[in-house]
Amino acid sequence: ADNSLLQSIFSNLVRNSQQAGATKLDIRFAAIPGKQLEILFSDNGSGIPLESKEKIWYPFFTTRDKGTGMGLAIIRKIINSMKGEISLQESTTPGTTFRMVFYS
Repeated sequence: ADNSLLQSIFSNLVRNSQQAGATKLDIRFAAIPGKQLEILFSDNGSGIPLESKEKIWYPFFTTRDKGTGMGLAIIRKIINSMKGEISLQESTTPGTTFRMVFYS
């Protein structure tokens, strides 16, 4: 994996968490030998509104006054280019969990 791409993924998710008011992050890694790497990225921020859950992956969709709406769209594109996928696992008040899977 490209370290700068991974750094971009994590810095964007951390920034989103901070902007959502998160004070705690939990990142869990699980390796399945010869198959995949799974990463769960959870925070205790304000969560993603139900009506936005399908739209968060679209470029230029944002719920913030000064947001560009490119963060999650770019993250998804980067992860897909690395033979992986990202999904929203859970979003409640408080908290959001994203699941990333990278296939070998």
